[in-house]
Amino acid sequence: MAAGEQQLPGPALTVREESGLPLRDRLLRFGLPLPRGFCRDPRRLALFRDGAAASVPATFRPAALWPDHSLKWCQVELCASLGRGETLGLAVGLAEPAPPPVREASPVAADARGLTVTLPTAQLVVDTRRFRGVDIRLPGVGRLAGCFRLRLADGSTPLPVVDDCAHRTHGSGAAEAVTVTVAGHWPVPGRAAPLHFRLRLVAEVTSGHVTFDLRLHNPARAAHPGGRWDLGDPGSVHLAELALGWQGVENRETALRLAPGAPWQATGGRVDLTQWSSGGDHWSSPVHRDHSGAVPLPQRGYTLALGGVPAGTGDRPDPTIRLADERGEPRLAARLEDFWQRFPSALRLADGELLLAPVPLRAGQAEELQGGECLVRRGALLLGSGAGEAVFSAPQVTLDPSHVARCGLAELGNPGLVHPALAALVTGAAEGPESFFAKREIIDEYGWRHFGELYADHENDIHPPGTALVSHYNNQYDPLFGCLRQHLFTAEPAWARLAADLATHIEAIDIYHTSEDRPEYNHGLFWHTDHYLDAGTATHRAYSRLQPANAYEDHAGGGGPGGQHCYTTGLLYRYLLTGDEDARAALYGLRDWITRVYEGGDTVVDLLLGLRNRGRRDLRHPLKDQYPLDRGTGNYLQALLDSYYLDRAPATLAQVARIIRRTLHPAEDLAGRRLDDAETSWYYTVFLQALCRFLAVKVEEGQQDADFLYARDCLLHVADWMLDHEAPYLHRPDSLEFPNQTWTAQDLRKATVLYQAAHFSPRDPAPYREKAGEFVTYVAATLEAEPTRHYTRIQALLLQNLVPTVPLPSPAGQNPPRGEHGAPPRHGALRQAAEALRLALRAVSRLRPAAERAALRSRLPAGSGEERP
Repeated sequence: MAAGEQQLPGPALTVREESGLPLRDRLLRFGLPLPRGFCRDPRRLALFRDGAAASVPATFRPAALWPDHSLKWCQVELCASLGRGETLGLAVGLAEPAPPPVREASPVAADARGLTVTLPTAQLVVDTRRFRGVDIRLPGVGRLAGCFRLRLADGSTPLPVVDDCAHRTHGSGAAEAVTVTVAGHWPVPGRAAPLHFRLRLVAEVTSGHVTFDLRLHNPARAAHPGGRWDLGDPGSVHLAELALGWQGVENRETALRLAPGAPWQATGGRVDLTQWSSGGDHWSSPVHRDHSGAVPLPQRGYTLALGGVPAGTGDRPDPTIRLADERGEPRLAARLEDFWQRFPSALRLADGELLLAPVPLRAGQAEELQGGECLVRRGALLLGSGAGEAVFSAPQVTLDPSHVARCGLAELGNPGLVHPALAALVTGAAEGPESFFAKREIIDEYGWRHFGELYADHENDIHPPGTALVSHYNNQYDPLFGCLRQHLFTAEPAWARLAADLATHIEAIDIYHTSEDRPEYNHGLFWHTDHYLDAGTATHRAYSRLQPANAYEDHAGGGGPGGQHCYTTGLLYRYLLTGDEDARAALYGLRDWITRVYEGGDTVVDLLLGLRNRGRRDLRHPLKDQYPLDRGTGNYLQALLDSYYLDRAPATLAQVARIIRRTLHPAEDLAGRRLDDAETSWYYTVFLQALCRFLAVKVEEGQQDADFLYARDCLLHVADWMLDHEAPYLHRPDSLEFPNQTWTAQDLRKATVLYQAAHFSPRDPAPYREKAGEFVTYVAATLEAEPTRHYTRIQALLLQNLVPTVPLPSPAGQNPPRGEHGAPPRHGALRQAAEALRLALRAVSRLRPAAERAALRSRLPAGSGEERP
């Protein structure tokens, strides 16, 4: 190794070829963590084969920094060439920065009309002035004119309008790539709000591999009368067809195969492959109801016609179509990802036009895109000689768990801090007959709206035997983070597949993508399906008009996004591991939304609403400036800390400290908190877990200051109470409305809090550790013997709270002694009146009539339903 070079011990990652065919010059993109202090300059980073002195061509881009400004996470782009079934281990190290490669010519040419991307085997042309799709120019084939079609249910076919077109060249060595993003809209007749679209293509210059993702967004708000969020809402748009394709295919040899490795079939110049349903045993499940309550799916699986003649039916294809040049050599291959999983889908060739259709034209049928909802589909093309074998799969990149552990990521934890019995309890979530994969089949959790979601089978617990309640989970307790953490701990690819599918669903469906509704709803996360009730026609939005009122104690009966349901850490890790910018945007969007929920706005309308709701236990009291000691405030803190992880804004950390001070006091009388009332106060542990993360961040920053001491002493104050008062929830089943094993999984939070208290305690940690160990032993033993341990909510809780479930190592230095924090503040009538006057004067000084009208307009049509408590 040359002077100035060094490598971290052991492999950092492996790259594995799984298609069974050699791959050359493929561009791989992934996230890589690094230990603190290892490198500050991304140009010095390099990846090395085992025992090799020369580095592998790769580029590194900072994604997150340590407090000393060394690199914590990088986004890596790696040029990989692998033989059949080859596995490549790579170590990360430092090398002298190499000079940037000299480009003879840019692969992108831009002018007033648009841009052209030149590959060795083809050209991609985007005409932004008259955008009709992406043209392809292929040697021996000629020009294929792009087709980008939207047809609404009323028969209208608006033309797309480009609002922005951007491109960037990136990658490394032979695997240079160009990303082109076209954003625009389709005007919708009779509606003020258009439909927005974003088409993103990533073209690998050498390999001819092109991926695309299409995002269709309805930015209108839903009317949700009475707090019900059913299909058929006036804010919805009904789609008869959405297709991306090319014209000019006539007189060319085309072939179709229904799965990788299957034989190619001549098409006779015409193909109609339509996926009508999932093809599973429960393909006509009520999960697929339309606004009328009917299931409009006509049949199981797919139908296929070739050359205009019926050619069979089937269940679950993974099709590819390819096009030959004038000599009969394959030059283009195309596919839609998740063809059957995200049905309806179609692959059609007729009259010289090839279409990949996320929403195929079907007589009498349409797809309803709800207000604030997105439809996302992805696909790929192979241009040039690679179209013959049509291998679309990329090598699998897996970070080595030992490397991840060496990086010391506090918020992630370490597999060594997981109790073995608890680790065994979650393995069934990724494999086997009770896995999240298998549960999809129970209610047929497929289709573009449902695929990736976790079936909330625990809500089926009291339903009549032999029937399956339709219920959706909407990322409660952040199973996205749980799956990603398990993937990093175990390197099992099943966890990564679950996370990828779930992340797309959360980003597109579970988040309310509108700015037109109430500020406390806009861009928020929808609640999971109502407890023990069928989802009706509300899809992934609680509640439905078909659900009975007063179904159980404290039943709200009206829904919408609520501050008690906000989970962002999974989105943070999705971005860190993959570079998914939609995950990053979703994280910041949820951060801003939950800030509005608790802090309100600047209008008089916001002030009056806050004063009206000042008695609600789940919201901040504006006159006392007091936050609730509950999961909502804990989730608020986690969202702020997740954004701080990326941008390191000091004001964010100060905001977290202020919220902690306005929530809990290290000397307050906890009797008034009623922490022993599980039904109303169990979630104080969620707040404490967020507080513990704040402490870990402060230690990482080297800031054992007044804010650290205040938060630490709050933790120890409550932990001391827990030593004397806490016991497993099910030891008092009469105090619970639904005494089930979810409460046992919740007990794990107590253990994690007590282990953290032991870690931060300035005195003997043994009592905290002993009590924590009792809870871990109880949870493990109880759930090992429990038939319902596979329920989704139980598994999500285990995944979220696995770390730490054994004692944490002792801190490097002595923990400072407890501080003096005075008496808790008093909020008497006079003080509240003064605060009301101050808020009123501030609101009047900022009065803007337009803002007041907008605030009123956002609430008046929204119905009478309130957020779910």
